[in-house]
Amino acid sequence: MKPYSRDARCLLRCAVIPSPCAFTLSDGAALRPGDLVIDLHLWNEHIPPMPASGPDLAWGRLVAAWMRHSLVLLAGALDVDPGLRDARAIRARTNFVGWGERSESLTRLIARFGFEDVDEPPSLHERVHDAFENILIGALTWTHNPEALRRDRLIRQRRPVWMSVEALRRLHGG
Repeated sequence: MKPYSRDARCLLRCAVIPSPCAFTLSDGAALRPGDLVIDLHLWNEHIPPMPASGPDLAWGRLVAAWMRHSLVLLAGALDVDPGLRDARAIRARTNFVGWGERSESLTRLIARFGFEDVDEPPSLHERVHDAFENILIGALTWTHNPEALRRDRLIRQRRPVWMSVEALRRLHGG
């Protein structure tokens, strides 16, 4: 995992990985197994601290603004970082508390940033990784934002969300 920007408001880091499967995104971008994909991860240390009273509208708007800013920075990095130039899509695995199916509210939330849900079943490796990551997320939350730990749960739903590089450039490019 590496930062693509040193900006303190950048909420994301990335790795370039091969696409795990073939599929076509809603904008027509077709991916084949092995195509290069930018895999995004939250940069936990850059998430603004949650207010002591819990998340509120002001905090949510700040995080949303920083997320948009992070995607603008990523669109800019595509042109200057040789390691990102050949990527065909952007992927992130969302991480929400609790179990459940795809929800309409989650779909609307990710669409605001240009992402879409893609059915991508987790491998055994990802399921084991996710179990240990749940523990790590709890530890990081306790270390960097202990107020949020009261609301945190160990079980998380993960949904892969995708966006084509073309969509990133169109929606967040300069």
